[in-house]
Amino acid sequence: MTYDTHCCIVGGGPAGMILALLLGRAGIPTTLLEEHQDFERDFRGDTVHPSTMELMDTLGLAERVLELPHAKVRHLNFDGPNGTLELADLSRLPTKFPYITMMPQARFLDFLAGELAKLPSVRLVMGASVHGLLWDDPWGRSGLADRTPDRAGAASDRDGSAPDGATGAAPTSEKAAAPTSEKAAAAAEGHGALPDDATVRGVHYRTRDGEHDLRAPLTIAADGRFSRIRRLGGFELLSSAPPMDVIWFRLPRDADEPEEARGTIGHGHMMVQLNRGDAWQIAFIIPKGGFKDVRAAGLPEFRASIAEMAPDLVDRLDTLKDWRQVTLLSVEAGRVRRWYRPGLLLIGDAAHIMSPVGGVGINYAIQDSVVAANVLTMPLQQGQLRLSHLAAVQRQRELPVRIIQGFQRLAQERIVRQALRSDAPVMSPPPVMRVPILRDLIPRMIALGVWPVHLKA
Repeated sequence: MTYDTHCCIVGGGPAGMILALLLGRAGIPTTLLEEHQDFERDFRGDTVHPSTMELMDTLGLAERVLELPHAKVRHLNFDGPNGTLELADLSRLPTKFPYITMMPQARFLDFLAGELAKLPSVRLVMGASVHGLLWDDPWGRSGLADRTPDRAGAASDRDGSAPDGATGAAPTSEKAAAPTSEKAAAAAEGHGALPDDATVRGVHYRTRDGEHDLRAPLTIAADGRFSRIRRLGGFELLSSAPPMDVIWFRLPRDADEPEEARGTIGHGHMMVQLNRGDAWQIAFIIPKGGFKDVRAAGLPEFRASIAEMAPDLVDRLDTLKDWRQVTLLSVEAGRVRRWYRPGLLLIGDAAHIMSPVGGVGINYAIQDSVVAANVLTMPLQQGQLRLSHLAAVQRQRELPVRIIQGFQRLAQERIVRQALRSDAPVMSPPPVMRVPILRDLIPRMIALGVWPVHLKA
């Protein structure tokens, strides 16, 4: 089969951009497809964690990243009725960058796009909306999977029976026989759901100038929490509903105000203020499904709730004039059992949706990208990609992801759920957490990951 590129990455968020950068620097022909025409989106994650800055430093890019407008967060504290609750002190971390860099994600992505433009092996296509997966199977059939399988999870729950040769290599057993079901016959006509035994061979996408097929031995889904590739690939998302949603909005920030992020707990609410230069980006945390009640109470009542939490913002609340100025984030969390199938790998939120607790989603997605680059670079260079290589990516990343998701669930129950009950005291960390090795455990998991991930030479 003739391919158009060695690797097709779907999704131009931090994980997709970083992976394209790492593969491109290794000389691997890579095409990155981003659905939007630009990176300007409201209320995206604006955190660049120390582990990401260490990666940028390894690539010789850290100084230039820090030339972009940014703020530094060294402490994660919440002010409450019983005093200050310290969640993390990042300043003690053993890293060259002992802080979270707050930077508009659009600017960080613009910077990465500029670096991609310098690499002749990388092609970034903006405004490219993927609508189907190209596939073939061991019996010579091929087609376009542009519908979600009826049995979501067929790919993720398989017991590993797919051959471990080059991804998509035909099985040699004489017992193998082509399927004869009506579903398989319909798929053979060229459209429908992805058959269970198919190998993904690229994608079908649309741009302003028409429809295109892009053939590749490996497609990587980095298209976020609502991943279309995850659905088309038949991966089952094991989801959970954390006990909160988040109302995002902005208020003006005075130049002489503190630069540090701020958090407040009390009156049955939680609120976080993030420095965006001339504005505070504010996360107002409410009980799950509670936005309908907030809106029904009216904007004046909502402004009063903000004033109760942060009296110093009263003088600018009149700038919040319309519900169109706020965005609701319906918080979800989850993961897929298996991150891969022949020819296709999921990373970042496509594989594991993080809750916003700790702001670790981008950090862990980028670490997925680093591990993927470490594992896949040589097989892609040599044309020897096997299913076992995709499995190795999940094997290295699944445990850290499950550990941090467990930490998020614990924080949601011990802190968030309690804080959202006006009659419940907020749980303070137990005294044992003052022991230095335990005291620094949470900051380390947030900032650097459960264990360090380094780019191989």
